[in-house]
Amino acid sequence: MNKITAIFNFKQRKTVGEAIILYCVSTGGLLGILFLIASILEVTFGVDYVFGFWFGIITAISASIFLSLRILNQRKLGFINKVLLLVGVVLTGAYGFYIGMIPLTIVTLSYDNNDIDSNTKVEPTTKEKPVEEKQFIEDKPTVEDKPTVEEKPTVVKEKPVEVDTISSMKDNNISELATNLTQLNELKEKGILTEEEFTEQKKKLLK
Repeated sequence: MNKITAIFNFKQRKTVGEAIILYCVSTGGLLGILFLIASILEVTFGVDYVFGFWFGIITAISASIFLSLRILNQRKLGFINKVLLLVGVVLTGAYGFYIGMIPLTIVTLSYDNNDIDSNTKVEPTTKEKPVEEKQFIEDKPTVEDKPTVEEKPTVVKEKPVEVDTISSMKDNNISELATNLTQLNELKEKGILTEEEFTEQKKKLLK
């Protein structure tokens, strides 16, 4: 059943082999159906040859119209192909279904808008957003590289001591030394210090 459905599916262009199968099945099938119906009518109702002839022509034309409409519904045909379908129906009435089926088969072999759309169908591409221009900022050193200068040790120059200050300091030291020596001498004379203690203390003061 699926194979028969595929034979009469006209959504896509048929190959030569598929078209030949369509022609043979259509003509052979119709001939078999007509022969079966004619036999039944002759046996049942005793119809003559003339009635069977016209019955066959009407059935063939009906089959041709049915196939033409099916092809029109399933395919986007151009003007020439539509004319060929009409010619097929006319030839069926004039010369029989075997002749009228030829233009219909040719139409199934031809390309139409359906086939063009399927071959050139492109998947819808999403609109690409405009790429934002990236601001390329050159890497600049935040701190300018300057040649490193060796730091010289800061030498603090001591201010020269004034001469007056030095002389005053010397005078104070001499007077203090003299006072200490006088006191030592007094302690010696009083007998508080011995000669050795006096000499030792004197050496400490004179250092």
